[in-house]
Amino acid sequence: MPNFQLFKCHVPLARLVFSAVLVSAFASVFAKQTSLDTAIGQVDMSQQLCVTTPCPVNHQKVVQAKNAAYSSMASSPSPASASTQDAAPAISDSQPEDSGKLAYRGKRQAFNQLDCHGNLVILLDPSGTKAKSTVQAASGLVSYKEHGRILKVSGQHGRAPVDVIISGKDAVKRIESVNLYDGCSLHGQDLHQPLWQLNSQTTGEVKLRGMFERCTVVQGANNQIDMYWVGANAVDVVTRAGQMRLAGAVEHARIRSSGSSQLMVRQLRAQNAWLYATGGAYVELFGSRRFIVFADGAAQILVNGVPVLMSELTTQRSMLVVDG
Repeated sequence: MPNFQLFKCHVPLARLVFSAVLVSAFASVFAKQTSLDTAIGQVDMSQQLCVTTPCPVNHQKVVQAKNAAYSSMASSPSPASASTQDAAPAISDSQPEDSGKLAYRGKRQAFNQLDCHGNLVILLDPSGTKAKSTVQAASGLVSYKEHGRILKVSGQHGRAPVDVIISGKDAVKRIESVNLYDGCSLHGQDLHQPLWQLNSQTTGEVKLRGMFERCTVVQGANNQIDMYWVGANAVDVVTRAGQMRLAGAVEHARIRSSGSSQLMVRQLRAQNAWLYATGGAYVELFGSRRFIVFADGAAQILVNGVPVLMSELTTQRSMLVVDG
C-alpha cells in the first residue's frame, strides 16, 4: 500500500521552491531595469538635439567646427582647379625680337606707331588684303619688335632694295605716327591715312603718295621729303633743314620754315594758307585764296599767283615776291 503521508509532506516543499524561483526572477528583472534607468540618467544631453527655446550656444565649439571645415576645404583640390589643369595651355604673348623673313600676323600687328633706327629702307604696301597683313624683314641685318603699340625696327641696309615691308591695307592704314632717325628711308604708294604724323630726323629719303586727311610733317635733318596727296583737310608743316616738296589739294595749310631749309609747294593748292619763314629759309608756293605771311631774318618767299586776300609782314632782310 502506497505511503500517501509522504506525498502530502512534499507538496508544501514544492510550493516553497516555486516561490523562491519566482522571487529571484523578479529580482533580476528589477536589477536590469534599475541599471537601464541609471544609464539613461547618465547620458550627456549636450550631445543631443536641442528641443528647448532658446537653444544654448557654445561659441567656442562653433568656431572650432568652422576652422576645421575651412582647413579641410583648403587641403582638398577644388573642381575648378582640376579643370584648369586639364585646359589647353595659354598662348604666350612674347614679342618678336629676332630678325628674318618669317613674319608675324594677327593681333600682334595692333601697332599704330613706327620707329626706325639705322639706315634701313622701309616700304609701306597697302595692296595686301587683311588676311595677309605682315611685317617682313628682308635680311638678317634687321631686327624688329613690337613694344606696346609701337613697332621698333633697326639695323643696316642690306643688298635688297627694301629692308622692311609692312603690307596689308589695315596694317598700313592703322599707322598714325612715324619717327625716322639716323639714315632711315621711307617709301609708300596708294596710301590712305586718316591721321599722319611724320617726324623726319633722318638723312634718308622720304617719298610718299596717297591721301592724308590730317597731316603733320616735321623735318629736322638734311634730307629730301617728297609727298603728294589727292586731298587733305589740314596740313601742318615744320621744316628746319633739307628740301621738302609738297603737292596736292588741302583746305588749310600752316607752314613754318627756318634755318637753311628749302620748301617747294608750288603744286600745293590750299584754300587758306598761313606761312612763317625765318633765318635763311627759302619758300616757293602757290598763292592761296586767303594768304597770311610773316617773314624775318634773311628768309625769301616767292608766291606764284596773286591771292584773293593777302596779309603780309616782312622785317629785317626778308623778302616777299608775288609773281602774278
